[in-house]
Amino acid sequence: MTLSQITESEVKVSWASAKDLAPFNSTVHYTLYHTTKAEQLGNPEKAKLNGQIAANITDTVFKVKGLTDGTTYYFNVVAEDESGNAVTYTEGKATTLDATPPVPGAGGYMYVSASYVSGEPLISLDWVQATDNVTAQATLEYKLIGIYDESLVSGSQTDQEVCQTVYDKDALSRKWETAISTSVFGTLAEAVKFAVVLVAVKDQAGNVAVYCGGYSDQPLGNLTNQSSIAPGKAKGPTGLIAPMFRTRLETGLFPE
Repeated sequence: MTLSQITESEVKVSWASAKDLAPFNSTVHYTLYHTTKAEQLGNPEKAKLNGQIAANITDTVFKVKGLTDGTTYYFNVVAEDESGNAVTYTEGKATTLDATPPVPGAGGYMYVSASYVSGEPLISLDWVQATDNVTAQATLEYKLIGIYDESLVSGSQTDQEVCQTVYDKDALSRKWETAISTSVFGTLAEAVKFAVVLVAVKDQAGNVAVYCGGYSDQPLGNLTNQSSIAPGKAKGPTGLIAPMFRTRLETGLFPE
C-alpha cells in the first residue's frame, strides 16, 4: 500500500491490483480497514474483527476522510474474490497532521504579580502551563505579547478578537521560550503604558493559542479551573483592555 496526501483529517490509500487465479478469474473486491491500534489488521480475520471499514470497493485507491488530527492510523486492505477467498496486504500507517492548538491552563487566566528590586516593582504575568493533544507539555513554547495602542481594541470586540489583535500587532517581539510559566514585562511605570499584555503558547506543529480569560488578582497555583476565584474574567474585551488592567495596577495591588 501507499499512503499519501496526508492532512489533518484525510489520508489517500492506494494499492496494487490483486489477480484471481484461473479458471475462475472472478472480480476482486477490496475492503479498506483502519484502526488506531498497531498490528490489528494483519490477516482477513483480524482486519474484520478489529478494523473500522473505510471503503468496500473494486477500485484500488480511496481517500479516507473524517480522521482525527495528530493521530496515528493503521490501514490494511482485504482482497476477496467472489468465492470468499481473502488475503490481506501489508499493514501501513500514517499520522495525520496536528491542527489543534494547545489548551491554556486555568481557563486562560493570568496572574499579575510584582517582585521588588531595590524598592522598584517589576511586573510579571504568571500562568498555568498549557496542555496539547500531541506536543508534550515540557516542550510547549510561550511568550508575552502586547500592544501599546488602545485604539487597536474596542469595547465591541470579543475576547477572541482582542487576543487575535494583540497577537497580530504584538509590539513586544519576545522570543518563544520552552516550559515557562512566568515572565517579567517591565517596571510599574513601563507596565501601565500597555493597552493589553497577554501570553501566547505554541505547539511543535506551530498551532498557537492565547491566554485571554482575563487577569486574576489571586495566585493561580496548580489550579486547573480558575473561573470561580478570578474576578478579571472578560465579557467581550472587558478585563483585557487598558482601563481594567491599569486600574488593577493603580489601586493598591502592588503596595509601595
